[in-house]
Amino acid sequence: MDFVDICGQYLTMDLFLEFLKITIPALIVLLATYFTMKQFFQNEQRQRQRDIRLENIKTTLPIRLQAYERLILFLERIHPESLIIRVHQQNMSARELNKQVIRAIRSEYEHNITQQMYISLGAWSMVTNAQNNIIKLFNMALVECPEKATGLDLSKKIVEAVQKAESMPNAIAANYLKEEVKRLF
Repeated sequence: MDFVDICGQYLTMDLFLEFLKITIPALIVLLATYFTMKQFFQNEQRQRQRDIRLENIKTTLPIRLQAYERLILFLERIHPESLIIRVHQQNMSARELNKQVIRAIRSEYEHNITQQMYISLGAWSMVTNAQNNIIKLFNMALVECPEKATGLDLSKKIVEAVQKAESMPNAIAANYLKEEVKRLF
C-alpha cells in the first residue's frame, strides 16, 4: 500500500467517525424527543378523556338522580294500600277493583319505563319484580274472595296480606334503589 491509499483510508475512516459523532447524538436527541412527545400526547389524550367523562357525569348525574326519585315515587304509588285508597270506588266489585288496580300499576309502570336508561340493570329488575309481585298479590287475594265479593272485601284481604308480610316487594326495591344512589357518591 502506498501513502495515498493509507491517507485515503485514514480520511475515509476519519470522515466516518466524524459522521458518527454527529449522527449518534442527533439520533439520541431524536429518539428522546419522540418518546417524550409520545408520552406527552398520551397524557393529553387521557386528560381529555377524563375531562369528557367528568363533564358527562356532571350532565347525567342530575338526570340519574331524577330517575331514582321517579322510581321511588312509582314504588310508593304501587303500594297496595295506596292503590286501594286511590282506585277504590263505592259499590265496586272485587273483580272491578282488581282490574282497575292492575290498570293503574301498568299505567304507572309504562309512564316510568324510560327511567331504566339511567339506572342499573339490577335496579330495573328489582322495580319490575316489585310491580309483578304486587300484581300477583292482588290476583291471589282476588282468587281467595268469593264470586260476589265487593271491592271492600278485596281491600280487606289485601290489607291483611300486607300486614302479614315481612316486607313488601316495593319496599325491597326502594331500599335497593336507595343503596344504589348511595354508591353514586
